[in-house]
Amino acid sequence: MTPRGPVVGWAVAAETSALLVSEVRALDAARVDLAIVPVTGLGAADPAVVLAAVAPLTSHIGLVAGQSPWQQPPFLAARGLATLDAVSRGRAGWFVQPEVTVSTVTDDSGRWFPSPDDSPEVRAAALADLYAATLALWDSWEPDAIVADVPAGQYVDDEKVHVVDHVGPYYSTRGPLNLPRTPQGRPLVVSAVPTGGTPPVAGDVVVLSTSVAEAPAEVARIRAAAASPDTSGAAAPLVLLAVRPLVDAAADDRTRPYPTLAGSAAQVVADVLALLETSGADGIVVVDVPKGAPTGAVLHGVLPELGAGHGADPRILRTRLGLAPVPSVNTPVPADGTTPVGTPVLEVAP
Repeated sequence: MTPRGPVVGWAVAAETSALLVSEVRALDAARVDLAIVPVTGLGAADPAVVLAAVAPLTSHIGLVAGQSPWQQPPFLAARGLATLDAVSRGRAGWFVQPEVTVSTVTDDSGRWFPSPDDSPEVRAAALADLYAATLALWDSWEPDAIVADVPAGQYVDDEKVHVVDHVGPYYSTRGPLNLPRTPQGRPLVVSAVPTGGTPPVAGDVVVLSTSVAEAPAEVARIRAAAASPDTSGAAAPLVLLAVRPLVDAAADDRTRPYPTLAGSAAQVVADVLALLETSGADGIVVVDVPKGAPTGAVLHGVLPELGAGHGADPRILRTRLGLAPVPSVNTPVPADGTTPVGTPVLEVAP
């Protein structure tokens, strides 16, 4: 892969599903790397469902669906996000939002659900348990488990599909997932943290909201925490800075947890590059840019000068972002990031 520019994500907030589809398509055309669509509350459209509809209409952009870990049990969460990875041909992500409680448990599963009386330590332990169960389900199929040998009458090599039998303090699931291993192996895992915060899970990408002055120390702090013995050898995440770029517009007086970079397109580009240089961050996530002309000015006046999508391989999101392939239970994903032999890829007509 040829050298690429910084990673560029965009936090998408749309009033309707139709507007969300339109905005993500525009971001895809501008070669944005990640569209991050948070879940906004009870009654809102499920981002994973809407992004599955966007998937065949896009070819480059990573589709990161916000989902509260308390929204559904590990099996359904793993299946839904793996389905998004399959229909997008390896471009799915999970934006973990543990602070959002979008519903209450009304099923008969007996699963744990947070209450207002739970301490932060209890919620953190429950999230760690749920996350471990979800990863185990994603890993339950090896890449070449599907044989599809018609003469022999064999579709699956059952020795390459593994029962999970996860029994934790808060969640349990037997597995395996009733969906073959997807192109990425696991969807990209994204979380957001404020200044001084800790990522809720040991994921792949951290979106950091902090000031320009504090950015170098905060990026270093997150990287140091990822390298600590407590992380059990997990790969260091990409660190992206939340920024609000405004082209040919003045910043308002509202206090925000992230910087507003205002000025001409050339000045905004220079400010972003200087921020990335001094902080050592891997890229940015654009947040809170007004719709219409201000968004267009960033898409067409700023992102091309940052090298958005330059040299990027659009096939597998992890590979394009420079992240290591995820090994399965026993069989590693090919080092070049291509779809492993035997892994089904959903063919979607253009």
